[in-house]
Amino acid sequence: MTSFPALKPNASRSPLPPWEHLPILAFPLRGQVMAVPLAAVVKLVNCPVSLQTDENEVGLLPWGDHQITVLNLYTRLATSSEAATSPRRPFLLILQAPHQDLYGIPVTEPPALLNLPASSIRPLPQAYRQAMPLPLASYVAVLPRGEISVTLLLLDLSLLLHHFLGAGQDQVALVSGKHH
Repeated sequence: MTSFPALKPNASRSPLPPWEHLPILAFPLRGQVMAVPLAAVVKLVNCPVSLQTDENEVGLLPWGDHQITVLNLYTRLATSSEAATSPRRPFLLILQAPHQDLYGIPVTEPPALLNLPASSIRPLPQAYRQAMPLPLASYVAVLPRGEISVTLLLLDLSLLLHHFLGAGQDQVALVSGKHH
C-alpha cells in the first residue's frame, strides 16, 4: 500500500487506522473520484501542452534535475469510443513513490483538498477490484455530501505501478534507472 498508514483491525474486525483524519487530494477520473494522500504529493503543476491530450499510456517528462514517469490513467481506462473524446488534462499531479521515483498523473481539474475521516475508509471488496479495468485502489471511502454521498477510491500507487509498468517495486526501480 502506498502512502496510506497501515490499517489495523479492531475487535469488531473493521479497519480503524490509528489517526482520525487523512488529508487527501481528490480528483475526477472517468466517472470515478480518485484520492491520493497529501503526504505522497510533491506538487501540482500546469501540465505541458504536449501531455495535455497525449494518448500514450506512459511518458517521460524532465522536471528540474528529475525525470517524471507520466502515467496517463485516462488513456489506460478509456474504452475505444472514449479514446476519441479524451478530455484535455491541463494539470499534472506529481507524486513520490515509496522507492523515491517521481510519477505524474495528468488531471482535468485542480484536485480538491479534503480531510478524510479515518472511520470512512474501508477495504475495497475483492470482487470489485477484480472487475475494475485497471486495478487502481485497495481502499474506498464514502463521504456524505448533503443528500448524496461521494465515493472516493484511494489510489494505491504500488498497485498502479505494478499494472502500468508490469513490474514489482524492485523491477520498477530498475526500469527507471534507480538501483536499491
